[in-house]
Amino acid sequence: LWHHWVLVAVRAQQLDQAEAVFERCLVSCRHLELWQLYLQYMQQHKQASRDELLPAFEVLLNAVGADPSSGPLWAQYTALLRTSIELGHPKAQMQILDVRSVYHRAISAACVGVDSLFREYEEWEGLMSGSGPAAKAAMGDVPDVLSVSSRVARERLNLYEPLRLASTSASGNLRLSRGN
Repeated sequence: LWHHWVLVAVRAQQLDQAEAVFERCLVSCRHLELWQLYLQYMQQHKQASRDELLPAFEVLLNAVGADPSSGPLWAQYTALLRTSIELGHPKAQMQILDVRSVYHRAISAACVGVDSLFREYEEWEGLMSGSGPAAKAAMGDVPDVLSVSSRVARERLNLYEPLRLASTSASGNLRLSRGN
């Protein structure tokens, strides 16, 4: 219902109403597709800057980051964080720690795509820490967490997917489109 309500408001160019609906439902409704719609709205209609998107991602992932289908959101967030690193800037080390922390959270979230997130993290860590002991130390127990996380993600997806399919077919597979 919330999802449909937002779509109707956006299509009618009633963006104030769409924002009011988001304000009413997002915190209390931990529905992945609704949060994805909000992120899409922020990017397309609000043309949010990176500095506005970063806190939105944090709130979003705190709400739905444990959903087994949240992998693409974690990937988007890590990509956005990586672009915010200003090498040579005094804050660069803190930004690197932030990215590393998000990768660790994402890999332990047991979501679909965790294997590709790990490979991306491994490559990124190699660039940031160099190969060898420094990169291994920075990665810590992440490789061990990965094996458990991958298994749990598959198990959870098998439980969630029938529910998601039933929900999607009931709502008619609505999408947010710009200018419709």
